[in-house]
Amino acid sequence: MSLLQRYRTRREKDRNKTVMMTSALVSGFSNDSSILALGRNLGLNAMTALPPLKAPLLKQAMGLVNR
Repeated sequence: MSLLQRYRTRREKDRNKTVMMTSALVSGFSNDSSILALGRNLGLNAMTALPPLKAPLLKQAMGLVNR
């Protein structure tokens, strides 16, 4: 297996998680449903009020996760 192939294999799981998270965020914030808007607002307020909820999401978004 080539060096690039090993790198790709090693990064694939993290890459897929990042793509899924980004896609979910786009879908959630681009939807006009009032129920989803309520959920978004509650989630954002919870993250503001409870920093331990925010930390894992920020780490994942910044790529600061154990690999």
